[in-house]
Order: sequence, then C-alpha cells, then structure tokens
Amino acid sequence: MVRRKLGIHQRLAALAEHVRESEYYECTWDLFRIAHFKGVDEKGAARALTAWARGERFNIMFEVRRVREIEVLYVLLRPKGA
Repeated sequence: MVRRKLGIHQRLAALAEHVRESEYYECTWDLFRIAHFKGVDEKGAARALTAWARGERFNIMFEVRRVREIEVLYVLLRPKGA
C-alpha cells in the first residue's frame, strides 16, 4: 500500500471548519507544529500556515504568553471580520 502525503488544505480542513464555526482557535505553537507540520522546520511551518490562513481568509497571529513563569508562543486564528 502506497501512502501519499496530504496537502495542507486536506490536513487542515477540520481546523478550517472549526475556525469558521467557532470564530476562534488558539494552540501552543510547538504542539500545533508537531501535530500539523511534522518534519517541517519552524520557519517553513510558519510560512506555510500563514499562506494557508490568508488563503482561507483567516487572521493569524502569533502571541507570547507567560505560563507558569515560562514564555510560550501561541498561534491564534480567526475568520476575517469576526
């Protein structure tokens, strides 16, 4: 059996639906990157996610938060106009 890699739109289809329905999504960047961009370096994953978000008409933001005295990077997505 041959396995093909799914394209970004296929991999993130459920996420896109969630963002449209709930009008908000946030996750730690490291967890998001490992779950959706396994094997892709951090810059490549950020570029790919940003391009995908623009194509889906989502606002994307990266935000640093302090969690138990540790700075943690989060990715936030919202539909444009929400």
